[in-house]
Amino acid sequence: MKVRGILTIILINSIVFFAMITLHEFGHVIAGAFSGCTGSTAVLIDANFVGPYTQMECPTTSTMSVEMSGFFITALFSLSFLLLNYPTKNLFFVGMGLSIVFSSLDLSMIISSTYAIYSAVSAGFFFIIFGEYRIASAYVNNKFNLNFFEVDEDWI
Repeated sequence: MKVRGILTIILINSIVFFAMITLHEFGHVIAGAFSGCTGSTAVLIDANFVGPYTQMECPTTSTMSVEMSGFFITALFSLSFLLLNYPTKNLFFVGMGLSIVFSSLDLSMIISSTYAIYSAVSAGFFFIIFGEYRIASAYVNNKFNLNFFEVDEDWI
C-alpha cells in the first residue's frame, strides 16, 4: 500500500510538471497571436535537447506581455488546484513554484538583474518544497486520496 501511494504522488507530480510546461509554452503562443506576432511555434521536444521553447517574430512593443504570458497562464492553472479538496489543493504550491521557476528564464529576457532571476528561482523552489512537504504530510497522516472532487468539510 505504501509503494502504491508513493507511486501515485510521483505520477500526479509528473502529470502536473508536463502540463505546466505545455501550458507555459502555449501561453506564449496565445499571447503572441493577440500581440500581432507571426510564425508562432511551441516546441516541447527538440532533437537537440535544448528544452521547450517558443519561436515567433514579434513587434518590439509586445515583448513583455508575450514573455510573461507563460507565467500568467500557468499561475491561473495553479489557482484551480485551490478548488480541489485537501490534500490535493496543496498541488497549488507545487504548480505555482513550477510557474515561477519556468518563468525565470523569461524574466531574464525582460530584466538584466541576475539577483532577481536567482530570487525568482529560489522562491519557486521554496513553493515546490512546501507543496511537496504538505502532500507528503497528508500521505503520512493517512489523509491522502485520489478523489479530487470529494467535498471537504474542513474547507467549506
